[in-house]
Amino acid sequence: MISDIFPMMYMVVLIELVFGIGYDQLVKWAHEHNVWHVAVSVAIGVLVTLLIFFVFFFETKLPGWLFGISLMVSFVFSGMPMAAGSMNRHVKDKKKKRPLGNAAARVRDFLKMDMQTLADDLAVKAKKNELTFADLADIVNKLHGFIRLLNTM
Repeated sequence: MISDIFPMMYMVVLIELVFGIGYDQLVKWAHEHNVWHVAVSVAIGVLVTLLIFFVFFFETKLPGWLFGISLMVSFVFSGMPMAAGSMNRHVKDKKKKRPLGNAAARVRDFLKMDMQTLADDLAVKAKKNELTFADLADIVNKLHGFIRLLNTM
């Protein structure tokens, strides 16, 4: 009895895997075009996984433990490509949004503001011809401060 379902189980596993790979591509497209929410993708994936399983095992009487294991294997093979694709999309989206963490981004923004202020002050003093040799020490000191902040990132 148990050995009779192995050829059918191989077929189900193969179909579930092919479905998972194809459905992941569909979900990737839907994610890029904001067609539907993730919950809809999950619901459709579960429904199709169950349909594939029950089409093959509808008339087969299985003991409870074997039924549970077979169903679990179906979900594993249809879900693995989806999980891998979802993690891949999450990593790509995270890299696009912000390459730096929040603390590093705050330091970067603070440095940009201070460097802009320093550049504006230098430009104003240079236009008025008020730039002196003594100002060079202040400028170098401020630049060293920027470098120290950059090293903390």
